[in-house]
Amino acid sequence: MITVEQIKAARGLLEWSQEDLADAAILSRPAINNLERRITTPHGNTLERIKKALEKAGVEFIDGGVRYRKHILDVEIFEGDNALYRVNEDIYETLKDIPIEDRKLFVSGCNERDFVGVGGDRAIEQFDKLREAEIETFLLVQEGDTYFIEEPKYYRWVSEEIFTQVPHFVYADKYAIILWGPPVKIILIHNPDIAESYRKQFDGQWKNAKIPVLDEGKET
Repeated sequence: MITVEQIKAARGLLEWSQEDLADAAILSRPAINNLERRITTPHGNTLERIKKALEKAGVEFIDGGVRYRKHILDVEIFEGDNALYRVNEDIYETLKDIPIEDRKLFVSGCNERDFVGVGGDRAIEQFDKLREAEIETFLLVQEGDTYFIEEPKYYRWVSEEIFTQVPHFVYADKYAIILWGPPVKIILIHNPDIAESYRKQFDGQWKNAKIPVLDEGKET
């Protein structure tokens, strides 16, 4: 749980007054004032509302402090047989506890035969785990591909000319690139600006892509 010191530091980082924070968290200014002066002990729900309001404004809470999310540039590389498993676990851990409307994974350059071929049964189990956490996955696949693991409504077709052979994921503040190798190598970048840029790119392609048509001739 966040501390009073972190709340004060976060307000300072955003240049927010107590009233600004109260408005964002839908609380009263006296409630924020009493909390910061340690006159009252806040309920867990109150701290969670404050935390979500500050995170929405761009603050990240780290061990013992806070930082502005746009300053993050963390790069991690997963390599080898467990690479796909590790990035899928990161997707799950990153998205499972955020507001449900933000639990979205965007995948470009997707050929799910490759994912299943590399990940096997464990990949299918992870896909199921994402569904159970109500994480929605939207996928851009090559026109004509009907090998679908998700419901057809989550797919769009892009032409062969613009279909990328290098799959990449966007989720929350993260962007991941998959190189099939061998060995499989996944480069995971944690940066809000990069993630937002590729999310906008995905949105543009999705709007212009085709709705897949099943073999029986009906749109999915």
